[in-house]
Amino acid sequence: MDLLSAPRSELIRIIYEQQDKITALETQIAEIKARLNNQDPKQQNKPPSWVKPNIKNKKKGPRKKREENFGRKLDIPTKQIFHSFNICPDCNGRLGKPAISYTRQTIDIPPSKVEITEHVICKRWCFSCKKRVTPKVNFQDNRPVAY
Repeated sequence: MDLLSAPRSELIRIIYEQQDKITALETQIAEIKARLNNQDPKQQNKPPSWVKPNIKNKKKGPRKKREENFGRKLDIPTKQIFHSFNICPDCNGRLGKPAISYTRQTIDIPPSKVEITEHVICKRWCFSCKKRVTPKVNFQDNRPVAY
């Protein structure tokens, strides 16, 4: 309905209808406020039933000590074989002092006695290439392999 072109009597009727609705809604609001005021003060502060309580954080204590170390214990080697380059495999340049890159133990068990060999793989600085070189070792042959 277009209110700008409606007759005056129709507009007055709409105003009275809206006035009746406003009074009905005001009485409904007053009833709801009265119900809220009559409730227990404890219930007013109570959160709704669908709200879950906060989870309390547990304090983490120190980490539990392990009874065993699960890595193999290194044995005292009966002999050591040092694997190192004497010259640079890339440019045949002079190398600096060796530094231990890593070690690996192989256990050879002959029928008579156990032979524990510690392979000490050394890395060396090449003054020509300006880089560190480390030999690749085939641990079955005990010989360095230049790749």
